[in-house]
Amino acid sequence: MLRTFLSVAILCLGTAPAFAQNTETVDLPAGQITLQQDGLETRVSGGSQQLVLEAAYLPDVYATWRNSVLLFAVMGGTACPGLFHWVTLDAAGLRSTESFGTCSDLGEVEQTDAGPMLKLPRGDGGYSGFLFNGTTVIEQELGLASAGVSQPSNASAWKGYTAYKVLTSAEMEPVLLTIMDWNTLDDVRWASSVSNDSMTRDGDWFAAVGCQPHLCSEVASGVAISARDGRVITAFWRRGEGGVIYGQPDSALPNKLRELLQR
Repeated sequence: MLRTFLSVAILCLGTAPAFAQNTETVDLPAGQITLQQDGLETRVSGGSQQLVLEAAYLPDVYATWRNSVLLFAVMGGTACPGLFHWVTLDAAGLRSTESFGTCSDLGEVEQTDAGPMLKLPRGDGGYSGFLFNGTTVIEQELGLASAGVSQPSNASAWKGYTAYKVLTSAEMEPVLLTIMDWNTLDDVRWASSVSNDSMTRDGDWFAAVGCQPHLCSEVASGVAISARDGRVITAFWRRGEGGVIYGQPDSALPNKLRELLQR
């Protein structure tokens, strides 16, 4: 699927930024741009022009490329924490793309022959690439990435991987879809995407847990692979609803999943 985001209109610059504590400057080849937070908007000034971005806080400067800067604008909600913009200042003036992204800030910028591509995780475990050619942003579905594990049923082979990496790997998807439906897998994946934990030996299992971005105290999940026969189980927990196990454990649950379910 391809999606193109067109540039937004710009406004004439009126007065200079008034609150230095809410401002940031970015140097580009054609000049300096200034970001100024004004309530739930960010005013971006460059040359004699200004544009306005919707943002609850001053955007993060994510990357620069030629005459453009990539900004992550926090929206302030929990359903979609934030989106990206490319802002450009060159001989043609100041302009911005429309907002884009997957509501995740866990991105990587890769250089391609056609321009920089921002790679972002999707809630379904796949990835989307957002290619910027200097004028527009084009979304490309990238699918699931391989974790490089040649024997997915070998639990120890996953040692050191995060729960999200296991749950979103191309190798593991067929197994996961035998113990849960697609919508449930989508929820379990997204609920594990933030974590400093990794797959380690936990009783008869290798297990890891994580939580949902910006909702770590509300939604969490984990995955475990049996060191005995390679079977896979997952756990999902939501505040107010409790937890559930997917799959058929043949021995005591790993402590990581037990603690997750008993929150």
